Amino acid sequence: SGSAGTNTTFTDSSSNSHTVTASGNAAQTTFSPYRHGGYSLFCDGTGGDYIKTDTSADFAFGSNDFTVECWYYPVSKAQNYPRILHFGEYWSNSNAWALLDRHNSSNTKFTVQSFAFSPHTILESTTTVSNNQWYHLAVVRNGSTITLYVNGAAEDTYNISTNNYPDASSTSYLSLLNVSNGSNLSEAQANGYLRDVRVVKGTAIYTSAFT
Repeated sequence: SGSAGTNTTFTDSSSNSHTVTASGNAAQTTFSPYRHGGYSLFCDGTGGDYIKTDTSADFAFGSNDFTVECWYYPVSKAQNYPRILHFGEYWSNSNAWALLDRHNSSNTKFTVQSFAFSPHTILESTTTVSNNQWYHLAVVRNGSTITLYVNGAAEDTYNISTNNYPDASSTSYLSLLNVSNGSNLSEAQANGYLRDVRVVKGTAIYTSAFT
């Protein structure tokens, strides 16, 4: 959420009170999936825009259940590998993983990727991404299964068995609408809006289709 009456200062509204910093032109706008006059984060896909949390073990899930969800509204395909959410360092760290709005310029799907797995894409939507509409997205681990939900429908699953999820590190952090380190900011920026990012550690909120 915004704070202090400005549109470039961000506050973690959960009880965890993580420090959130902004880069580039990342800002709140009066646009919402719920109502006119609501709010969301906007990045224009250029200039290294992103916001990120501080470093915390809160973002390392290990082998436990978790739910990561958000509302996302793509505006344009500004780059080849736009991040919606990115946990940890860039791909140089195998503990990192990301939810992307398009895998590359020729594949318009939501994907979940990590270099800890081979192939790197472990989940892919059946939904073809269209610009200028809101999507509700959720990545959920329930026991040994990870599921990608798009607008409440389970669109892909992956059996991870008893293994840790890629971000099994106490130095994880969360970046929104881009990666926040490395030399590839130019290919990872998303042009779009993001609303109500929620990370629930230890609980699979969704275990079947939902409204």
